[in-house]
Amino acid sequence: MQDIFERVKKMYENRQLGLWDIPENSVIGEKLQYLILRRRYLNLKVFLEKQKKNFGFVDIEELQELLFFYNDLNEINFIGTDMFANALFLKNKVPFLYRSVGKDIDKDKVFGEADLEYSEHVQMIFKECLNQIETGGAGKLFSYTKCFGKMLYKYATFQNGNLNTIIEVRKEAIINAISEDGKDIIGIQRYIRNCAMRNGKSELPYFTIDMSNARDNSVEYLKYWITEFLGKQEWYWHKNIVDPIGDAEVVCNFTNASRYDYIKFYDSVQRLEFSRDEFCVLLYKYFKEYATKIEIQNWFCRFVSNTLETLKNFEDGKLKCFYEKIKDDNLQGIDYKKINNILDMVNWENEIRYMSRRKGETKEQNREPSHMEVYKGDNAEMISKQWKYILFSAIERKYSYIDYSNKT
Repeated sequence: MQDIFERVKKMYENRQLGLWDIPENSVIGEKLQYLILRRRYLNLKVFLEKQKKNFGFVDIEELQELLFFYNDLNEINFIGTDMFANALFLKNKVPFLYRSVGKDIDKDKVFGEADLEYSEHVQMIFKECLNQIETGGAGKLFSYTKCFGKMLYKYATFQNGNLNTIIEVRKEAIINAISEDGKDIIGIQRYIRNCAMRNGKSELPYFTIDMSNARDNSVEYLKYWITEFLGKQEWYWHKNIVDPIGDAEVVCNFTNASRYDYIKFYDSVQRLEFSRDEFCVLLYKYFKEYATKIEIQNWFCRFVSNTLETLKNFEDGKLKCFYEKIKDDNLQGIDYKKINNILDMVNWENEIRYMSRRKGETKEQNREPSHMEVYKGDNAEMISKQWKYILFSAIERKYSYIDYSNKT
C-alpha cells in the first residue's frame, strides 16, 4: 500500500494541482489515508487561525504548508485528524520588549564569527537559547522580557557600587524571527527549511526567540518540546530551566543596535539611564499605576494604605523622609518626564497578564501578581532593594513585616 503522505508531499514540492484528489484505483487503506490527511490539513488551518487571534501574524498559508509537510521544529504533534503543540515559535510583533542592561557587546551580534553548516544553524540557535534559560548563568545571549514589571522588580538593580541603572526598550519588536542581514526578516519555520536546502557554512544569523510560549504556560511542556527537537536532556537541581514562561522571556543574539541602522527587528530602540533616586520613583509610580489598572475592588486603596502602614514602622529620619517624598512626588533632582516617558511604553493589558503568570501554572486564571524575588538580591543596593520589598508587599495586599524600628 502506498504512503499517501509522501505522495502528496512530492506533488506539493512539484507544484502539482489536485493534492487531495483520490485516484480511482486507490485501495480502501489509501482512500482512508487521503481522508485523514486532508482533514488534518484543514484542521491545521483552523488551529493556525486561532493562533492568529493571539499573535496577529499574517501568512497562515505558508505556515500551514511548512508545518504540515515538514514540521522541521517538531512543533506540531499530530494525532489522527487532531493536533497539539507543546511549544510554538510563530513570527509576530509585540508592543515592547524590555531589558535591564548588564552585559553588552562590542560587535553587532553574538556568534557573528561562527562557521557552521547551514543544516546545524537552528539546532545551534536553540541549544544556545536553552543555555540562556537554564540555571547557572552560562548563557552568552541577551534576555528581554515582554513584561516591564518583572524586569523592573526582578532584574533592574544597583550592584557593585554602580551609580545608575540602564533600561533598554524596543518598540514594536518582531520576535520568533531570523535575519541574515538584519533587514530581510523571516519566520523560523521558513529559515530552517531554507537551511535544509542549502549547502555550505555560514555564521549564525540575527535571531529573536520567544521561549515563553508553551502549552498551558507549563515549563514541563516546554521541556517536552526541547526533548523532541534537541534530544533527551538531563534535568536536575543545578541543570534545570529557570522560568522563561513566568518571565515572558525573549532571547536574542544582539542588543541595543542604534549603531547599526540597518537592523529592522523593531520600529525603535532606546536606552534610559536612572539614578538610584529616579529608580525608586519609577518603582513607586509603576506599582501605583499597576494597582489602578488591575481593576480589582479596593486594590489601589489597599496598596496605598499598606505602603503608609509600613512607613509608620520607620523611625523618623532621612530614610523615612526619602520614601515619603517619593510617595508625595516631592523628591528633588528627579527627571519626572523621563520616568513618565518610560511608563508610557507599557502595554497595561499585556502587563497584567504577564505579571500574573506563575511558575508551572497551567492557565492564566487571575489578574493578581505572582510572587517574585529580586535576582541577585543579596548584592543589591539596600535602599532601592528595601523599597522594592515594601512596594511589592503592598501590591500583594500585605504589610511589609521587616522590623523597621531602627531604620533611619
